[in-house]
Amino acid sequence: MLEREIFFYTDGKLERIPRPLPEESLVALRVNGQDWVSFYCTPQHLRELALGFLYFEGVINGLEDVVVVRVCEDLKVVE
Repeated sequence: MLEREIFFYTDGKLERIPRPLPEESLVALRVNGQDWVSFYCTPQHLRELALGFLYFEGVINGLEDVVVVRVCEDLKVVE
């Protein structure tokens, strides 16, 4: 994981503190075996991301419309 120094000011003192940078990767969303959309995102909570996207796009009305959600081991595809 990449780190970046940030400046942190507290109690009248300025400090440099190394902090990890969030990692993003390209994740593809497939619906019924067809590529639907790709996201650049942190590869966490991918099921929730996919379901939320499909819900707000009007593709699904709720969880009752979903049979299965699968996240590939490499975190590059959600089906």
